[in-house]
Amino acid sequence: MKKLLFACVITSSVMVFSQTAPKIERNIKNAKQAILLELRDTLIIRRKAKFAAKNALGGAYIALKVAVENVIDYITHSEEFLTAIDKVTNYQVHCICDEGITFKDISYEYDEPLMRKIDLELEIAFPDIDEQTATFFNIFYVTLVNSHGCRMLLDKLTKVEKRLKKLQSSNNNIIS
Repeated sequence: MKKLLFACVITSSVMVFSQTAPKIERNIKNAKQAILLELRDTLIIRRKAKFAAKNALGGAYIALKVAVENVIDYITHSEEFLTAIDKVTNYQVHCICDEGITFKDISYEYDEPLMRKIDLELEIAFPDIDEQTATFFNIFYVTLVNSHGCRMLLDKLTKVEKRLKKLQSSNNNIIS
């Protein structure tokens, strides 16, 4: 009797998985397409912003670019940033795979430690920050973070896809 019950539980679990796996794969495929479009748009915005900044700043562009890149580099290698981006991409994977939420419909919460880190680094690098420098920083920071996050999310979704395929293969062997 116990063996029969165990076999029924295993069979029903395999059947449920075989019904949900294609849906998850579809969600991942759709999300990857949306993420690639987002990545493309981000790179276009960055290119246009760079061109506009060069024209607006003239000879001051290179010095400001180097200073902003140094601040961004320091932020993106900080523990606060690495923790925040990992947390966000894990949340995105959960929303896409477990909740069936489309990539564009995912809502986000404010990450307080990261925002404090950004404010601190900006204050250190640019004690008397003007609007032009703040705008320049914001555009380059957001486009860099967005492209980094998109690539990281694509990698995580690919890993989920591979695990799903392995599980499907295992389940097919169980059913056979």
